[in-house]
Amino acid sequence: MIKRLLLELSIRNINRRKLRFLLVFIPIFILTFIFTYLLVISQIFLYSLNELSLKIGQADIVVVPMGSLVENEDFLLEGNLRPFKLNPVFYDKIKNQFKDEIERITYQIYLENLDGIALIAIDPRTDFIVKPLLEKKVELGEFEAYVGAKAFEKLGGKDSVEIYSKKFRIVSKLKETGSGLDYAIFVRVDDIKKLKDIDYISVIYIRAKPEVDSEILAYKIENVFVQVDTAHLTKMGKKIKKSINDLNNILKFMFLISIILCILLIYNIYSIIINERRKEIGILKGLGASNKDVLKLLLLEGFLVCSPASIFGSVVAIILSYLTLLKFFKLIFVKIPVTVFIFVPLSLLISITITFLGIYITFSKIRRFDILSLLKSI
Repeated sequence: MIKRLLLELSIRNINRRKLRFLLVFIPIFILTFIFTYLLVISQIFLYSLNELSLKIGQADIVVVPMGSLVENEDFLLEGNLRPFKLNPVFYDKIKNQFKDEIERITYQIYLENLDGIALIAIDPRTDFIVKPLLEKKVELGEFEAYVGAKAFEKLGGKDSVEIYSKKFRIVSKLKETGSGLDYAIFVRVDDIKKLKDIDYISVIYIRAKPEVDSEILAYKIENVFVQVDTAHLTKMGKKIKKSINDLNNILKFMFLISIILCILLIYNIYSIIINERRKEIGILKGLGASNKDVLKLLLLEGFLVCSPASIFGSVVAIILSYLTLLKFFKLIFVKIPVTVFIFVPLSLLISITITFLGIYITFSKIRRFDILSLLKSI
């Protein structure tokens, strides 16, 4: 009965003082938004990058022409293919010079964009990047093609595609990876050379032997062949990680400031609210309510205001962090892990703690007043 009465009184008081409680709602919303956004954007990015690495992580090292790492990363992370050229002699030289340390080596030729679909030539005899991703394990024959999941959709599910005025039959589709490979068509190098004069390759993929430290191997290759750059597929996204870290540092500072401001603001707002309600509190105490009962009423009001503010702020933060990576950083591999939703109750707990702290500090100042003093308040 008492619990129901407290709930009814709380709802009535919130409705009567909408503006006052809105001033509590807004800082709690901002606080939980910043807190959740700060944590979630990092979690989404790292989870997505890890999932991507697992799917296209057949290689340890990628070798590209000097200064082309960003372009290659743009393709893998964003699907934006910008062709670049590497002298084919480097493939043979790396293969021969480090044959005792290399388990698998292959290359790809980035040709061009065909209406938003990347055209890439591969050597099926050495490929170990594309084949493991095929839905149907089929060897690539003459004038045949593999197609990425998104490219297949763009082609309308057709069973063939015209490339350089020649029809290529689509024999298999790749599983969706969330990378630029989803937006690509893969054909044989031998077939492309029949249609077009190609005297370059674009990228070399290397898988080191299990006993070999791939980082050291990458360092050796780059030192011997100064005309190339090397990188680890598991470490791609370094540029984006730095941007995420910079953003996090800013948000951490904003979060600390917002906590301080939030506590001060809630304290001041509740100072006004409670001072305005001294007479009401006096009447409640005159009717037999204890300080504990009055505090329960105030805390319940605070809970009813801060809970929706916190949940709303957390949900908006999760959505915006996803859109930030997808639209601002233009990443195509973004996935939301289920674990990020644990931040909703966590932010709720933080906001409730801050609100209750502000209410308790404010109420402690008037709890010592007697009933008569409170009834005389205007």
